[in-house]
Amino acid sequence: MKTPKSNTHPSLIAIERELKSHPFIAPKWFQNPHMQTVISAVVPQMTLERIPVQRRFISLPDGSKLAADCSLQKTQDNTPTVIVLSGFEGYMQMRVSRFGSGMRAKLYKAGYNVIHLRQRGEGDTIHLTKSIGYMPDDLPIAFEEIASWGHNPIYVIAFSAGAYNLLFALGKIGDKASTYLHGAVAVSAPLTTEETWEHIDKNPIYDWLFLKGYKQLILRRAKVDPPGTWDIEKLKRVKDKKEWADAFIHKWGHASNITTYEELNVQTDALPLVPSIKVPSLIIHAKDDPISPAAPFMRSLVQENPYILPFLTDYGGHCGFIMTKKKYGDIDQHWAQNRALEFIRLLEAKR
Repeated sequence: MKTPKSNTHPSLIAIERELKSHPFIAPKWFQNPHMQTVISAVVPQMTLERIPVQRRFISLPDGSKLAADCSLQKTQDNTPTVIVLSGFEGYMQMRVSRFGSGMRAKLYKAGYNVIHLRQRGEGDTIHLTKSIGYMPDDLPIAFEEIASWGHNPIYVIAFSAGAYNLLFALGKIGDKASTYLHGAVAVSAPLTTEETWEHIDKNPIYDWLFLKGYKQLILRRAKVDPPGTWDIEKLKRVKDKKEWADAFIHKWGHASNITTYEELNVQTDALPLVPSIKVPSLIIHAKDDPISPAAPFMRSLVQENPYILPFLTDYGGHCGFIMTKKKYGDIDQHWAQNRALEFIRLLEAKR
């Protein structure tokens, strides 16, 4: 982490200093970004037996619903609550994402109420919407609804695509967000749509994996929607992400004015919204991330926001940050998850 920003919000200066004392460390042979990215998918996540889960639903204007899987402490009414948002992994299967499961276990063990907010169509909630995937405009509605349940104060931890959704939503909400959110953590967020896709293009393997993932979104929907809803033959002919966007983005769930790849890049770019974020936010990102470029987080729109602590590491890959051994009293080797937990603990201590 670089030297603390001169414009850091006063309440975050001590927190930034504390986080800086717990840097991401891994031996040179384990600093490869691709190794970090891949190994994070197989390193065991923390688990707990018999975590209570109660599902509640949040209605959206278009008739879709979000599922909120709530794991509440016995002292729930006097306990801080953390909302967890998964990344793209959550849309590829019916089961809970590995990050969602591991982060929920850490937070619950630490004594927090945990709400794993399953975003539009994620996992086994595919029947709750007709859209293809996540929508950042859903989050302001969800945050306000969850706040009305009375489990305050509320924090949010998000990874990858979920982290993008979070930053986009916080920017759109602006000052109002602080009325129901006390802090946020975004890990490996793809902040700018066009730059992210161009960044992925540089590596043919990641490019192929993401195109496969986008196609899988359509195939998952085709299994639950009426026959003929999706043109599977057209899907088979798609050869790159731009062709996919031009063919199917109008059914993603965005406003009707987003119908092409170019319009998508402009309308879904989160970077211009960053100056409006008014919630203490920790951003963790690796400079060697092979999927989400780090350059946007080095720009003035991020660096000059006093509510944002940009924690940029030299290595760590995409959602990797795996240590070869535990340090700093962490629960396990997932460094970024433990820093997210530490950030919330430090914010709570100041509150």
